[in-house]
Amino acid sequence: MNDNKINIGVVGVGKLGTYHVQKLQKNDLCNLIGVYDSDEGSMDRCKQNYGVETFKDITLLLDKCQAITIATPTVTHYNVAKEALEKGLHVFIEKPITDNINDAIKISDIAKKNNRLVQVGHIERFNNAFKESLEFISKPQFIEIHRISPFPNRSLDIPVVMDVMIHDLDILLSINKGNPIKKIHATGASVVTDFIDLANARIEFEDGLVANLTASRISSKQMRKIRIFQDKSYIGIDLSEKKLDVYKINNDKDDFIDVRSIDVKDEDALESELSHFIGCIINNDIPLVSANDGIDALKLAVKIEELIKKGRLV
Repeated sequence: MNDNKINIGVVGVGKLGTYHVQKLQKNDLCNLIGVYDSDEGSMDRCKQNYGVETFKDITLLLDKCQAITIATPTVTHYNVAKEALEKGLHVFIEKPITDNINDAIKISDIAKKNNRLVQVGHIERFNNAFKESLEFISKPQFIEIHRISPFPNRSLDIPVVMDVMIHDLDILLSINKGNPIKKIHATGASVVTDFIDLANARIEFEDGLVANLTASRISSKQMRKIRIFQDKSYIGIDLSEKKLDVYKINNDKDDFIDVRSIDVKDEDALESELSHFIGCIINNDIPLVSANDGIDALKLAVKIEELIKKGRLV
């Protein structure tokens, strides 16, 4: 075991946590110390499939680590993060940061008090199609985002806004960082679960940008697309297919349109995201998606959920 590497553990080894294990085992800058899950069956499967050490007490794992990743159900994020941060560990938390704003703010405060890093797992920020698009985005006037998918077998205990749309709320806030929101209109429907399965939000910013977001987990197909309209140009981003197209007005052409398809390098976004976390620990950098970014996305998601519930009651 290399003493110069970051000693890291994974808390929660369901489907997503298992992916964390796979990526961290490949990372040369860390030692994967082991995993903890309240479900011993999940831990046993992880041990069998990946040869990792398992810990029946989370404290024993934390005592051996400098950092952890948290891939547990959202309702447990706060307690796990609090214990880790107070023990002096850096923390990566899958999105959403917590299930309520007060706990999210407490996590940020505890991290600051203990001088530890918190990174939130808004993975689309590490999607190469989105990363490449940033070079072409300049004062957008209208943004349309669709994120629709077939009915899942997971995350059915939370509404689609928290589970699915929150990715795009984070993307939107990162594109228009620092600009206050003027007005939000939101609607939604419960179709399969007791929670909202289909949601639409129209968000107007003080600087004039209008964004229209649709999230659904009851579609027959999958789509993760962003369309950005700005002065004399239009950007199409396909997050699923990792494609990026830029359309620009060219008055010298008969059809007035220049179309440029940008080559996007196919990289594993989760691998990039976890590597970024480890790099931030080593270099003492602020993560691309900080606790404050996670809080901002959560606040907007909560507001949209409140508006949907209010509209449905009316």
